[in-house]
Amino acid sequence: MEMANNSITHIGMPSTDFGKTKAFYEQVFGWKCEELVGMNYMLFTVEGGLGGGFNKVNEIISGTGHMAYITVEDILEMLERVKQAGGQMVMPKTALPNDWGFIAQFSDPCGLICGLWSSK
Repeated sequence: MEMANNSITHIGMPSTDFGKTKAFYEQVFGWKCEELVGMNYMLFTVEGGLGGGFNKVNEIISGTGHMAYITVEDILEMLERVKQAGGQMVMPKTALPNDWGFIAQFSDPCGLICGLWSSK
């Protein structure tokens, strides 16, 4: 797949436990995760979307200046799936101004906070 110049092609996020992270993101979002043995890194792929990976860290420090937002069809449904998979809602579904859609935030079982975005 060819990417446009100056676009983000890969995103890295922290994980304290690859097993928990893999189980959570595969269950909730259907991502495919593959650990790169000996590299302390786990790739994830998203069908039709931007992929990335998880860096193995000892601790996740929230509020470090960036957050990934995941496009979903139904935020409320995804927040329920997050809860069932061991995550927690951090911010409920919230309308954005100018009809830009809706956002919410959750934390995964390792404490990483991510956002959800939906047009409806």
